Amino acid sequence: MQKKLAYILEILLSASIVIGLLWVAFYVHPSATVNDIKPSPFGKRENYFGVVAPSSDGKLIWAVGRKGRIIRTDDGGNNWVIQQTPVSHVHLQDIDTWDERSAIVVGDLGSVMVTSDGGVTWQSKELQLRQFGEQLMQVVVDKTDGRAWIAGAMGSVFVSDDHGESWRITHPISPGIVFLLRLVERSGWSVSLDASVVPMTRA
Repeated sequence: MQKKLAYILEILLSASIVIGLLWVAFYVHPSATVNDIKPSPFGKRENYFGVVAPSSDGKLIWAVGRKGRIIRTDDGGNNWVIQQTPVSHVHLQDIDTWDERSAIVVGDLGSVMVTSDGGVTWQSKELQLRQFGEQLMQVVVDKTDGRAWIAGAMGSVFVSDDHGESWRITHPISPGIVFLLRLVERSGWSVSLDASVVPMTRA
């Protein structure tokens, strides 16, 4: 009698285990909650080539660099925001600002972008580039009247009178790269790798 009872209990236990496994298989759907992972602006391969701090208190800083990366901080570097740009395949070389909301960025393959809303959106602008003159190295703005200058390869210097909306080329063609622009008392000078020093026209 005891053996028969034990046998019946064993069958019932086995059946309950099988029924439980079938119920889990058909009716229990496990789920996992994964928090959004935000990319770090300072990874091992994140190189930055241009930086500007336009605010008087030094809390606002923009930096530009590898693969179209633009980052901004409003608290002196404690927290950084990666801003969305229309380019991700070119390196950005330099940035300058007219004020805390209006800025311009230049880079490889003739990349020029401007913002008027603090970097929430960036708009690409087109230049009439010279052959082999796609590399843009530096941008300098005149905060008093909205002008801007861009320096690049093949002796290229571009000037804009309307906060970067339209551009014209100012310098004769040369084999060097203009790598330095400076404004001194609203007069501009460009320096190229072949040691040429040329005034930048304001006309």
